Amino acid sequence: MKRLLFVPLSFALLLVAAWNIVLPEEVLLERLNAAVNPKGIEIGFTGLKKGMFFSLYAGEMTLTYRENLKQIVVLEDLMASLDILSLFTLTPSVDFNARIKEGVIRGSMGLWGKRSLQITFRNVQLSNLTGLSLFGITGTGVLMVEASSIEGNGNFTVMIEDARLSPFISASATIPLDMFQSLRGAGSIKGGALEMTSVALEGKGIHALLKGSLSAVKSDMTIEIMVHREFEKLPLLDMLLGKFKRSPGFYVAPVILTLPFK
Repeated sequence: MKRLLFVPLSFALLLVAAWNIVLPEEVLLERLNAAVNPKGIEIGFTGLKKGMFFSLYAGEMTLTYRENLKQIVVLEDLMASLDILSLFTLTPSVDFNARIKEGVIRGSMGLWGKRSLQITFRNVQLSNLTGLSLFGITGTGVLMVEASSIEGNGNFTVMIEDARLSPFISASATIPLDMFQSLRGAGSIKGGALEMTSVALEGKGIHALLKGSLSAVKSDMTIEIMVHREFEKLPLLDMLLGKFKRSPGFYVAPVILTLPFK
């Protein structure tokens, strides 16, 4: 029994020494940037401080797309701490929480062994997720997300209320997202890609289903739009999506997102 306890205890002591002596804030920042470098993202901190028992605080944490220096998101009052109990199972994980203006983000992430992630967004304004513009999505709305994955596989749920989005414009089609006021849905995560199992958009006299998958390197999605006969913007919809019309009031159009992280 003593031998079984010796390994995790020794491991924990080594981590304590590394945290307090070997890893100053500058080195920690270098390691974090090295971890996200393959995705073309750069991390910046304001007021980065290490605390006791593997805790970390930052007044601000900024994620920036390195290629064009466009800001993705700013997290405020970031708190992260190592789950001490996870050290004894040799599967260390970090719990974190932060604000995105009035919204909250929290979750946990496995550091070694099987890659795991749990993350929750609560009351996050879309306008504060400036990185969405990299995908051609702009507007306002209140976002809620629950997601969890292990080794790139898992599930997610998403909801957007009070949406006021701009039309999504791509080389193949202009999708009138401004006609919808809410989005609700769920899906799976397979190999790091989002699979849209049931994602619906709702507006006055119009609704749509988003189908397909989205990964960091490929967008393979379609949107099925259905409208009521009395829908007042039907002529505009016919003008925008006439070539994708399958039957009166029914359209199926491709959704090709800009993928900045290829």
